[in-house]
Amino acid sequence: MVAIPSTYKAYVYKQYGAPADVLQIQEDVPQRPLQPSEVELECAVYGEGTVFPVKIARDAKVNALQKAIFDDQRYHERFSFPSSALTLYLARKNGAWLKDDRSVKNFLQAGKSAEYEEEMRPSWKLDDEELFGDDFEPGDKEIHILVELPSQQRGVEEATSHDSAMVFDFAMAFDFAMAFGFRLMALGD
Repeated sequence: MVAIPSTYKAYVYKQYGAPADVLQIQEDVPQRPLQPSEVELECAVYGEGTVFPVKIARDAKVNALQKAIFDDQRYHERFSFPSSALTLYLARKNGAWLKDDRSVKNFLQAGKSAEYEEEMRPSWKLDDEELFGDDFEPGDKEIHILVELPSQQRGVEEATSHDSAMVFDFAMAFDFAMAFGFRLMALGD
């Protein structure tokens, strides 16, 4: 049980008409348990630096994993590409999985790494020996899948930030002109 702050208690009482003391908050909300036929893979996204788990059937195809990642990260809300446009790589080098340590965020934000080029083809099955095999058991602080977003989406993000910078520069120039009394010429003058 977690202690409930008094400001929250007052809010709950005001909103719902019941004292918040009757609420019980659990710190660990139980998730759906893994089935023997499922595995939880840790995924990380190049460029973004995010790391998240995805539960999937051990014998699923890579295209099902693409769809699970696409849905989990809600890419359809931010971008306009299909789940099949995600490129997935095994986060394994010389038989060892990428460690999820303090430096992994910077590593991911730097973009695609030449160290992890083992691309996973959509028609392959996760339990194939060249991917995870039948007896795969994830370890602690391991990343298993590296996700690369389509290149045109990265370009859109870069263009958006570039456009924002141009608008900011224009606003700064306008403020400067107004502050020092410069006359701005309208188009056609």
